[in-house]
Amino acid sequence: MGFAGAPVPPEPREFEPVPDDPISMFYGDAPRPEAEEAAKRPVPQSVKSFSDRLTKAAWHTVPSTYVICEADQVLPAQAQQVLAERSGAVHRIAGDHSPIMSKPAELAALPARAALETA
Repeated sequence: MGFAGAPVPPEPREFEPVPDDPISMFYGDAPRPEAEEAAKRPVPQSVKSFSDRLTKAAWHTVPSTYVICEADQVLPAQAQQVLAERSGAVHRIAGDHSPIMSKPAELAALPARAALETA
């Protein structure tokens, strides 16, 4: 099994190409000028990142938080929920795959809120 329990393809490609429309996939909620600039940066993604088996993962021993991006066009919220279940804390943002661009203030507030909740 690969990423999030998905079957590993029998003959995986070496790289997953950049989507034809990276703006709508990754940056749909971001301001258009920033989205256009960011869309110049993606490169093909190694398929191994989705199919290699992990032998160690930090979330086993390091407290972690997962931010579910509810409007993510890359990884649906229900798939993110599966990953989030391994975290000590889960937060939700009504935004796309790149909340650092589309919801920066809301994303930046999460560590402060987490710190207050544990204090």
